[in-house]
Amino acid sequence: MRGVFCLALGLFAIVCFGPVLAAENEKAESLYFALVLNGRHTGYMEMTITPGNTAGAPTVTVQEMVQKVKTLGTTTTVTYRSTRETAPGSGKVLSVDSEVTQGSRKTGSTLIFKDGEVFVTPKPEGEVKTLTINSATIVDDGISFPYLLKDFSDQNVKTKIYPVLDTMRNEIIERIYTRGGPAKVKLAGRIFECLVFESADKKIGVRGKVWVDTATGRAVRTENSMGVITYLADKSYKKRFLSGEPIDKVETVKPKAPTAELQPVGEVPWKVGESYQYLYTYGDKKVGTETFTLKSIDETQEGVLFNCASEMEIQKVILAFEWQVDRIGRPIDYSSKTKTKGTRYSVECAFGEKEVAIDAHRLGHPMKKTVPLPETVRLVDDNNVNVFAFLALAAPKEEGAICVFEAFHPTKIEQVTCRLEVKGAETISWNGQDVACRRIDMTVGETGQRSIQMWINSDGLLLRQTEQSGLMVMELAGE
Repeated sequence: MRGVFCLALGLFAIVCFGPVLAAENEKAESLYFALVLNGRHTGYMEMTITPGNTAGAPTVTVQEMVQKVKTLGTTTTVTYRSTRETAPGSGKVLSVDSEVTQGSRKTGSTLIFKDGEVFVTPKPEGEVKTLTINSATIVDDGISFPYLLKDFSDQNVKTKIYPVLDTMRNEIIERIYTRGGPAKVKLAGRIFECLVFESADKKIGVRGKVWVDTATGRAVRTENSMGVITYLADKSYKKRFLSGEPIDKVETVKPKAPTAELQPVGEVPWKVGESYQYLYTYGDKKVGTETFTLKSIDETQEGVLFNCASEMEIQKVILAFEWQVDRIGRPIDYSSKTKTKGTRYSVECAFGEKEVAIDAHRLGHPMKKTVPLPETVRLVDDNNVNVFAFLALAAPKEEGAICVFEAFHPTKIEQVTCRLEVKGAETISWNGQDVACRRIDMTVGETGQRSIQMWINSDGLLLRQTEQSGLMVMELAGE
């Protein structure tokens, strides 16, 4: 389902370069899917498949996905629309045109397939690039999986690796599928006999499951490690979602109880005075950078304090941060402000034993207030990768360890509940090589409004952080 690998981006639902949604019906067919994030319905996806009206005319598949995304405390509507043309008979992809709209921001791409090559034109502007594919290459559409049923029909086949053309990032990646067992699923008033497959995206690090209907080869449900679920629904779901009508809560696995606590930070992986740059990408488009510097490590009467600074430039907006934390991760002070001419935004926080004093200037409105806090509180924010890098250093070493803790969020100016889970060892592709990492997941907010995934190398460096179900990627620049 497109929502899985787009803005709900599960990054594991793919469709074969061979028969693509082979619509044998002569009439147009519409399918509806619900989009769920951390147990909450956040959107819908509608897919319409229209066979060509004349001999030789391509089949046209139109996907429209609408999702409500919460960013910086504000809920915005994200719309994704894709039009795909496939050749009659063979089902080979001829073109894919896509566009994502979030507020005033529009991105997307046009892909033209010809003679084993794909010509990619980014939107609204960008250089055309060419990718080489072959008959084994998979092209994402997120719903059709006949090749899994075919390739895994032999019970001795347990795992298979597929080359995948990721049409959001416009690059070819490797995706691994592992055969699970059979399962019955009741959705949209019907019962489906399915085979369950587990998946892993080596580059992005996302793991998932897909329930494939054995009668049609289509996915009827998907889940991924970022808390995203999609499932087949009926037409009424779209109407109910848009009208704000209550929708039954999706059955999800109940969160495990905390098993550990954050630990004091020992050695840190950064050298004092050196800069560490992170590259921000949204889909396949570079959107900015963030540069972190550990200014000093100070011995005080209260203990060791880490003095940090970072500067982020996103779409011509420059934000500067400075903060100070102790080995426990408790903040001493924190400030952020814009350095862009013509804009004014600043937040300054001074932390006491059980409160924080705030002096802010946002959207033209000055504000001073004091917020009570628990005795032990950590620090999180929306636009500062290395705040989370410190939390990752404080994570327990044991795989499966879960920590729940309170943190102060300067941008929101509120206390939030965070959940950190040590997922274990994973290998990712970074700086042109495979790197063994420790995967740590976090959610911010009691209902998990913000979901974060981090990959830490053996030195303790945060190599990659993803959000928005993998669509937003912050990655340490290689040498």
